[in-house]
Formats: sequence, C-alpha cells, structure tokens
Amino acid sequence: MSRTSMSRRSLVRFAGAALFGATMLSSAAIAQETKELNLLYVTVEANVDSVKEAAARYEQETGVHINIDSYPQTQWRERLFVEIAAQSPHYDAWIIDVPEGALVANHSVDLLQFILDPSVVDESRLSPQTFIPRVIVQATYDPAKPWNPPMELQMPEYTWKGPVSMDTFKKMKEDGLGFYGIPFHPNVLVTAYRKDLFDDPKNKDAFKAKYGYDLAAPADWKQYVDVCSFFTKSINPDSPTEYGCTLMAKKHESLYCDWRTWLLSTGVFEIGTDMVPSFNTEKGVETTQFYKDLMDKYKVVPQAAKTWTWDEVATAFGSGLTALAMNYHRMQLDPEIVAKGGEVGFAPVPGERQADGSVTLAPHYGSYYLALNKYAGHQKDAYKFIEWLASPQVQVTFAKNQFHASRSDYYENPEVLGNHGEYWKPFAESLSHGNSRPRLTVFREYSETIQAEVSAALIGEKPVKQALDDAACRVIDLFEQAGYYDELGVDPYEKQPNCQ
Repeated sequence: MSRTSMSRRSLVRFAGAALFGATMLSSAAIAQETKELNLLYVTVEANVDSVKEAAARYEQETGVHINIDSYPQTQWRERLFVEIAAQSPHYDAWIIDVPEGALVANHSVDLLQFILDPSVVDESRLSPQTFIPRVIVQATYDPAKPWNPPMELQMPEYTWKGPVSMDTFKKMKEDGLGFYGIPFHPNVLVTAYRKDLFDDPKNKDAFKAKYGYDLAAPADWKQYVDVCSFFTKSINPDSPTEYGCTLMAKKHESLYCDWRTWLLSTGVFEIGTDMVPSFNTEKGVETTQFYKDLMDKYKVVPQAAKTWTWDEVATAFGSGLTALAMNYHRMQLDPEIVAKGGEVGFAPVPGERQADGSVTLAPHYGSYYLALNKYAGHQKDAYKFIEWLASPQVQVTFAKNQFHASRSDYYENPEVLGNHGEYWKPFAESLSHGNSRPRLTVFREYSETIQAEVSAALIGEKPVKQALDDAACRVIDLFEQAGYYDELGVDPYEKQPNCQ
C-alpha cells in the first residue's frame, strides 16, 4: 500500500458513523473546501506508477492531495468489497475492473449528473470524441438490471460502436442508462511473433514452397495452423523453435479468456439477452474442439500449456520455446536471444475467414474505469479529479511507462509511437475489435464454471460436447439462483431442455 490504513474494526465503526453523516451533510460541511481525496487502485495491472506521478502533479495544480492505496488485483478486489459491504465513505474514487462492473454499478455514482452539467464538466478534459468507442460501453449499465444484456455488443449500438460525443451521454440519459466510470487503462490480446525468424530468407522460401503463400503473422485460423506447424520441430525438423505457438489452457481465468476469443471470432456469443447460455451450439462445440486440437491433434502447442496461464506463456515465448504467443502486454525475448538477433513483432490475433474474404477479429479485452464511491461525500471534487486523470492531455504523459490509454489519439501521437510503436499499432487496432467479459453480478462463479468444464474437455475427462452441455446446465442453475430468469420472465429450458 502507498500509505498506512486504519484497522478494519475502526474502518467499519467509522463507516457507520460517516455514512449517516454523509447522508445528512450540513450546508457548512458541503461548503468546506476539499483538501484531499482517497483513491483505491490496483498496482502493476493498471500501471499505478503513472497514477502516482499524475497525483503529484494534480496536487501542484489544485492543492488537493490524492492518497492512493494500491493493491495487487486479488487484494484490491477484497478491499473493494469490504468497503462496499460497510458502505464506507473512506474512498472517494476507485478503479473498477470490468468483471466487477455489474456488482459495483449501484454502489457507484452515475457520472451523467456531472457530465451533463455544464457548470461541472470540462469538455476539453472529458474529450468524448477521443475515446475508443469499445471502452465506453464497459461503464454503461441499466441501473435496474445491470446484468442485462449480458454481452456488451448486445447493448444499444451507440454505446459501443461510436462515434462518441456529448450526444452519446445525452442519449444514455434519455434511455434510462447510467454511466458509472471513465474508461482507463484497457488491455487486449495481441499476437507476438519472432520477427527475426519470419524475416529469415531461408524460412520464407521454405514456407512458401510448402504452403504456397508468403510467411507472415497469421490472419486467420487456417494460417495459424500452417504457421505454427512450420515452426514446430516435430512437424518440421528444420524449425528453429520447438513449438509454433502457445495457449493459456490451465483451469484459470486465462483459459476462460482464451476460449472466448476463439468462440467470438467464429460468431458464438456466450449468453443471449434472455440469459440462456448459447456456447454449446454446434459451432461452439466445433470451435472448442479446434482449441483442444491445437494441442492434441495438430500438436503445435506444448501439452504443458494445459498448466499455463498468461505468466507461463510470457516465459515460454521469452525463452525461445515458441515462434508465436498471445498476451495482454508487450512480450519480450530473453536478453541472450536479443543479443543473437532475436526480435519481436506484433499483430492482431487471428480470426475466422469469411466467404467474402474478410476476417472476423474478436480478441478478448478488458478495461478498467475510474468510478466514484456512492457513499463518499466529495463527489464533485472526486469527479473533477478522475476527469483530469483520464483526460487525453494527462494520459499522453504516461507514454514513457507504456501505459494503455483509453483514447484513440494516444496511439497516433508521435511521442507514443516513438516508444515501441511496433506494439501500439496492432494494440490499438485490436481494441477497436475487442470483446469483453459478460456483464454479470455472478461473473466470478460463471467464469469458474466455464473454466472447470472446458478444462475437463482439454485434459480428456469429458468429450467437448458433454463438457459444454454440462457447463450450460450449471450456468442455468447459477442464473436461476441469482434470480435472472424470474426477473425477465424467461424459461431457460425451452432452449436448453436437456438441463431439466
């Protein structure tokens, strides 16, 4: 943590008293000048060093000190929900990871009250037109049913397709939607590949002779199998790497995110707006089988990948074991490989080739957003801080720390592109196609259900079809317990009769 916190007992006792005070603020208290604000943040996952530097500048500019408590992701989540359970006013603002969005929405401030107030908003700082459209929908919810629709691309098109403007927020208000945070530090899956090996004339000639087209980062899944086969030594004895590619196939959140990238690229949405699972369709089974086949049939991925998450993938690629890998950050090679001429290139994750020749790209992405605590007392001042922190003028100063910005103009800035531009261009392109996790109040339980059943298929405990059918039935049970079907008046067994 960046500073000493009060004990949990003291916090809860303080929370009860302060909550009452927050709801009965006197006019004198409202008029009192804000001297400091408290921010709950994650550590390296959202580049806390950039935020600490910015907080120091904000204090110089405004005189308002920002206390930052930062934790690794798991501990951050635990602290967040302790604060919410106590309805504590301690934190004025907090960063929210999208999977927690539906749970946290009704404990956060609807920012439309400030964004649509000309006396509060600074449009040059908010700069709606510079937001990457896909990130806006992540903080947009129906306050009555924040879990529906479950997939962001099932929301009204203007909330994710763009262009973004002040009219976007006005339309949200008219439609009864709430906007609960300012997008900040998105992540998206990007392909890393051994550029030095792809550029080698010997490899280029051998690949073209075998497959009939030029060696390059694969654009579709057929090319992916070809390229990964070419760089797998058991298939091509002349391969400079043992394996062509990697997966994040351990029973873990990384597997769930990997799996859904493959599904979405083939047009399979996990859940319908009726909250009935739709991933165990014929296409869903086919796509999941393909994911498994990369390890068991094509053998272009190490069997060890069934025990790997994003951390092991980075290690495997960095050590030179594979020619391609996918991850949510800029992958690097070990220094000794770089010293011998090793070089990394980056490209979007492949997708399914369509009949018209186009490719459907749907990389998994996640986004944080900066939100305000509903139970805190300095909401307008806290809004002004997060508006400033997330502004394009401030985000661009984070480029030296390889910050992931939520603004399109960031990725066009020469200062940004001058610092690993080979990564930022495909990263920005991928953000424009990305698909985020379902917007569920029971997301963690949902994800763990998918992880368990898909993992059972990967390690051979169940056929793929059975695993996905079992997952669908378990998800229906989960959603029934959450009350989703009663709320919507839906009978999930009409579409999933085998689950009765």
